Amino acid sequence: MATSPQPIKTSIFEHMYERMKRTHWRRRASVFVGPPGIGKSTAIEAFRAKYPQEVVVVSVLKRGITGPQALQQLLQALRTRNGNPATYITNATSQVQQQIAVEIEKVGGGLPRDTSPERFPLLTIVFDEAQRLTNGAIDALRDYNEPHYRCRGTFPLGLIFVGNNELSLKIASDGNSILDAGMGDRLRYSEHLTYDHVERQDIELYVRSLGVSDDGAVNAIVSAFYGPFGDQRSFRRINDLVEDLVDEALDEPITRDTVRAVLGTWV
Repeated sequence: MATSPQPIKTSIFEHMYERMKRTHWRRRASVFVGPPGIGKSTAIEAFRAKYPQEVVVVSVLKRGITGPQALQQLLQALRTRNGNPATYITNATSQVQQQIAVEIEKVGGGLPRDTSPERFPLLTIVFDEAQRLTNGAIDALRDYNEPHYRCRGTFPLGLIFVGNNELSLKIASDGNSILDAGMGDRLRYSEHLTYDHVERQDIELYVRSLGVSDDGAVNAIVSAFYGPFGDQRSFRRINDLVEDLVDEALDEPITRDTVRAVLGTWV
């Protein structure tokens, strides 16, 4: 199976990574939306690895997460970060909020709310697959991103929401979007990434990282994903193609002829 040994710093990777860092440094909130396979999760993991004590990633595993359920996930994430990943979490929202406050205070080293803001550590929670959250979930979470002295915890948490194209960036007041005017106004970045943001040099860099070195083969693959496969310019699809090329080459180097044998007259 063709695999890349380390994260490839594509244009989208660099774009997301830098903006997540800025969101984190300023204790702000941001939303990033894009189709599958463009490197969103790769950027999230690199961001978490850069700040292992300051960034917590929550994978939203089911659709229609409500406000109380989002708070439960936040509590579990904070407990895990603080080294106490208890399995039981109450369904009583008021108790969950109290327990979140305790965990945030632990992160802050027990400093009281009226302590000077710069003395508190940075902590950002990333919600991956955020299209599965509801408007109520976002509304419940944003209380923790209010400015210092007004946030629900002793200090504000950064919030980053990353999802696929089901996550609408349109702000609605009727509950049909997870974003309302209040949340939309506080976003540092609100960005919709597409396959068009995957550049030719990104595909070349990725293909070469998978072991394809022949210039003719690399150019043919890039041309295919800027031609007949332009609407599925996903790194997963590119990886799938390279796996097919490896099988076709039978332990020989992958060449332009190998690409032609797999893709036919499309290259």
